[in-house]
Amino acid sequence: MRCGYIRLLVALAAAVLLPGCDLDRERALRAELSQYLYLGDTLHLASKPTCTVGVFSVDLGTFRGGLAQAVTMHQAVQLIGDQRPVVFADRNMSPNAITEALLEADLHSGLGLLSSGLAPIAQCMEDDAIASGFYNVMIADAAQLMYDPKGDALVLLYPPERLALFLRRSDW
Repeated sequence: MRCGYIRLLVALAAAVLLPGCDLDRERALRAELSQYLYLGDTLHLASKPTCTVGVFSVDLGTFRGGLAQAVTMHQAVQLIGDQRPVVFADRNMSPNAITEALLEADLHSGLGLLSSGLAPIAQCMEDDAIASGFYNVMIADAAQLMYDPKGDALVLLYPPERLALFLRRSDW
């Protein structure tokens, strides 16, 4: 009978604790993003155990120094292979065009980038206005893209409106 009580306690604890097991917490995520961006306010944050979507204002519409910049897809593939965050430096390509070019250059790297964005869109992007804004930024030539393969995360920086969109997926 004692085993039954223990199972019941474990089940109750899981029911109470698991809903709070979001992939990202705002304070920790802001600290992480502050390494890459001149972060302003959190405008939207949705996190579940499998994904996170965030929208932030930025004080400067540029990435901080120190991030690896890939001018060519060959450089991007090398950096992604080394599990380093990479900013795609071609300012004449939208994030969508960059994703397509990366898929052509190296399918494995391109699929990693693509899945880091698609899973959060499908699972965490429940607000139609956020989804519409994300789509518009993805196809905008003025947007800049950073991919962190180790963190399964994408950052889309949109300088004209001083916004940053963050997407992360979990493998579990």
